[in-house]
Amino acid sequence: MADQASNSLDLFGGEAPDANAPAPADTWVLDLGDLIADAQGEIVVAETAGAHLTITASASISATGLAEAHTTSAGFDVDGYNFVRFDNGITLYYEDGMDLSLLAQHGTTG
Repeated sequence: MADQASNSLDLFGGEAPDANAPAPADTWVLDLGDLIADAQGEIVVAETAGAHLTITASASISATGLAEAHTTSAGFDVDGYNFVRFDNGITLYYEDGMDLSLLAQHGTTG
């Protein structure tokens, strides 16, 4: 089992982190809808140790955990990766050592 101490997952229910807090050097903010999933609805964020990623999503989280032996349909071996599964069928895999925040979008109209 991977060392969970080097990894963090922050869940924000629509409230962003403190705007006055210094941002990590490698910080990205992406919307879940902008990420391209493979044929099985899986997204892999790799080679990001030490980076901070904030993902905004209108979908709710249905599960989180540590992936067991699994290869995505795109060919990524995600054994030991952390994952977040959303109620829209998307599963996001990310490496240990990456700091991930999820920001829920409320009141989005299309």
